[in-house]
Amino acid sequence: MPYLRLVFEGLGETVLYLKKNKVTDALLRNVPFSSKVIRWKEEVYFATPVNLEKVDGGTALVKPGTVGFWTPENSLALFYGNNQPYGEVLDIGYILGPLHYLRWIEDGSEVRVEEYKDYGKEAEVAAFLRNQGIPAATRVWEEYPSVVVTIVNNHFVGAEIFVEDYGFILESTPLFFYDQCIIGNALFESMKRLVKEPLRLDLNEEGYVILSAYLREKDKIPITLISISASYNYIMRSMASKYALLPL
Repeated sequence: MPYLRLVFEGLGETVLYLKKNKVTDALLRNVPFSSKVIRWKEEVYFATPVNLEKVDGGTALVKPGTVGFWTPENSLALFYGNNQPYGEVLDIGYILGPLHYLRWIEDGSEVRVEEYKDYGKEAEVAAFLRNQGIPAATRVWEEYPSVVVTIVNNHFVGAEIFVEDYGFILESTPLFFYDQCIIGNALFESMKRLVKEPLRLDLNEEGYVILSAYLREKDKIPITLISISASYNYIMRSMASKYALLPL
């Protein structure tokens, strides 16, 4: 499956993991190109040079992290939240890494779509993970380089790996935004009981609650990523089950 790099004006890069089909083949034939972003609910989309007739196999139900192609406007759509498409889209892949970064993309800003290539000291880690069967790519966001991955297990669970001289820091896609109120504190403590070492319930630099891990050895990254995905899904199921029982 091919990769595609998106460079968002003033922010950084997002990497897409694409299925192999005639839509993605057409996209790859047309890179590089630039476009203007349109924001809609929890989605960003933009026009592409690809011009396709209506293609069968569309869906009007997507998961957060889905990459869709909307044929009425030949647009690429990135779904980073809970909204559903305005009409049917072709499911052509998914976004690598945490999704909350896409909330900062401004309407009308420029996006440049490029062929994907590894770079930086993170390239070795990305190649290692791909050899282990985990889709992975290098990227820079607001001048911070990292490796982005997504584990597919019922849901897309994105993670980011920061490569330091003293080891590797793994951070999951956010669970919720921590605002230090009494409900937030209670929720944090409830989730904390569900997390087992070497994983930690943690905060990222933007104030979101995440799962994180510190590793000294590269060889432990794949199994830790699987643990992050499993723990993330377990926490979400546990919280949904717990609060579904509360009276309205």
